[in-house]
Amino acid sequence: MSETKRVIAALDLPPRLAHKKTVDSFEAAAKRWNAKLLWIREPLYKCHPFWQKLMVCRHVIDTVGHCQLLQLDTDMLIRDDCPSPFDLIGKEQMGMVAGRQGIFMNLSKTSWAHRAHGIWARRLGTKSAPPWAHPNGGFYLYHTESFADFFDEIAAKGPSAKFDKRFGCDETIVINHLWDKCPERILYLPGEFNTLLHHNPHLCEHRSMQTYVYHFVAGTKRHLPKMWWQRGKNPAQPLPAGKHAQVVFELLRSAEGPMRKGVEVGVFHGVTSANLLALMPDLQLYGVDPWTQYSEDAEQPNPDHVQQLGDTKTLYWGLPIALRHLAVNANRWHPIRLPSVKAARCFEDGELDFVFIDAEHSYEAVKADIDAWLPKLRDGGLLIGHDYDPNRFPGVCRAVDEFAESNQAGIVRAGHSVWAITIDSTGAAIHASVKAGVTA
Repeated sequence: MSETKRVIAALDLPPRLAHKKTVDSFEAAAKRWNAKLLWIREPLYKCHPFWQKLMVCRHVIDTVGHCQLLQLDTDMLIRDDCPSPFDLIGKEQMGMVAGRQGIFMNLSKTSWAHRAHGIWARRLGTKSAPPWAHPNGGFYLYHTESFADFFDEIAAKGPSAKFDKRFGCDETIVINHLWDKCPERILYLPGEFNTLLHHNPHLCEHRSMQTYVYHFVAGTKRHLPKMWWQRGKNPAQPLPAGKHAQVVFELLRSAEGPMRKGVEVGVFHGVTSANLLALMPDLQLYGVDPWTQYSEDAEQPNPDHVQQLGDTKTLYWGLPIALRHLAVNANRWHPIRLPSVKAARCFEDGELDFVFIDAEHSYEAVKADIDAWLPKLRDGGLLIGHDYDPNRFPGVCRAVDEFAESNQAGIVRAGHSVWAITIDSTGAAIHASVKAGVTA
């Protein structure tokens, strides 16, 4: 039995032709995924490009035959470590990414999606899909044998229908027809495969891509040329604040065994979590923070800032701010709104690959954190922390030093005040990473 062909098709028509970075990233992805890349640079019909996207399926069949097809828009970038999405769907499924990617997106009966779905349902004679089902356009993954008739039916209606792009484009029409004909065939893929920058414009502030695929819709298109889709062997953290995240990442990737399940103790605004999740696409990270008033005598990295938030009863804002920093990578982040020691009881002994401690900085608090979290690490796991600085945080240094001395363990000081305790077989790998240039 012959293997199903894989094709990536992109409709590339004036006046907005694909940027060179888009072309390069698509070509690199096609090579990695063993797929044929098909650029469609001649109009398929004399109508709006949004309608022509609904004719791509038939054009691909006529050009290369039946295949597994990934339709992409040309205002996208694919990061050079993006895994193949072709393996994520079955033959009868339509793979797409949800359009709801902003924390303040309205999905009620007053929403744009509700109105757009209703308008196109009336025009084309279908059911109206619920607003929450609205996909992020520009990414359709399917087998042409299963969906050729589906797209032919839509395309036949298209050129004669009244068109108004204010009320949705191809994705509105596609989701309405899917909801009307075969809702059970819809498969939503993770947001990392089609991150809508229009809903997450803050991601444009940083050149390094935080997810696998960026979609530059509307006003965010101007940011595409500056983005880095090539991560290389030494990727940089995307958020410049909290530079210690880069050091933690280097320690983790130098450690023994995969680092896929970890805990950050002390999240606050989530910058470290956002950086680690962006740098480590396979990571499932738990964020421990009560986001409530801290004790008055607790040593903190920014005591004035924390006191101001505490005095105004606004520490809880740290959680939505963290979610904003995380964007769609929040689907791999699991907040635990408990004090550190209580949160440790949520895990079995030996369950975690690493724990990063950056919560209260008093001696008593750090000592309690170490005692609570160390048993939760697997053999070869890492206990890492921040703010090992004798001048600013003597309590942190005392707690770490005492533990290391009593357990005959080594301490790695890895730059940006990051410390790591090495026990058993982890020591050699971590010390090697420090000598290689993490810092010393």
